Amino acid sequence: MVTTKDASTGEGKSSIPTERNQTDKEALKGLAAVSPLVFDTLANLLPNYEPGPKALGKQDCLLLCLIKLRLGLSYTALEHLFEVGRITTQRIFARTMPILCEQTKSWLPWPTRATTTTAMPDHFKKCYPNCRVILDWIEIRTERPAQAEKELLMYSEDQKCCTVKVLIGMTASGLITFLSKAYGGKSTDAFAVTDSGLLNLLEAGDVVMVGKGFTGLEKLLEEKGVVLVRVSEIIDNQNPRILWDVRGHLKRILDKVKTFNVLNNVLPTELLHHVDSIVHLCSVVTNLQQNKVRIQYKKK
Repeated sequence: MVTTKDASTGEGKSSIPTERNQTDKEALKGLAAVSPLVFDTLANLLPNYEPGPKALGKQDCLLLCLIKLRLGLSYTALEHLFEVGRITTQRIFARTMPILCEQTKSWLPWPTRATTTTAMPDHFKKCYPNCRVILDWIEIRTERPAQAEKELLMYSEDQKCCTVKVLIGMTASGLITFLSKAYGGKSTDAFAVTDSGLLNLLEAGDVVMVGKGFTGLEKLLEEKGVVLVRVSEIIDNQNPRILWDVRGHLKRILDKVKTFNVLNNVLPTELLHHVDSIVHLCSVVTNLQQNKVRIQYKKK
């Protein structure tokens, strides 16, 4: 991937063509897991970087970040792909990700109960009209940290290795509406749910559905007047599609988020401080690719 220079300004000129044919679109989808429309939407959030002898244009900076997320490539691989130094690829990633996350922090909206109910599938609405959120975990394996204290906090008894995990919430219509910060693999479900601030968003009468695990939540939710429903306990012969819908949503959404291989590979320790922004951007793109949100943005 070569970024050329604009002769008049010296600014990095993106190698992404403005007019894209079908091959370009398929390549963009395969490399970055986004459509041209989503790519352009995100690119418009970035500033025009100062020109320099080895500067990349903002489109290539975005592409570098998305390729790293989608394919899970190392900085060394990106160095050769974009023909810049390894340190430069690290700096681009470290500079671009916070900007994208700041600009899209409102793009994972927590909808009102009425909005959530209105968007539900009809048969789901009939049985669980007050279902506010369906919860699950994104758990990512990591390299073993050098510090023994961190290793202790990150070791997961279930995974038998060091992990970080993020609480993810979605609506019955498939919209990702909640992400916690990343927690070490040793953190309990009850602690993460409390610490994440999720309880402050729930209202009396809400129904919360959960996948596997999530022990110790009953009392916490009961104190808020919130009903806990475990997917494994849903038995409704009158509406067999409900069970299929909930399990299907959990699998579909998590599978879409995990098309970003950075979440499937063993995460290097050098990326641990980027975990929150990585999961956030993967989730934002997942919503955008599903056309689940309408975005308003200003061109830079």
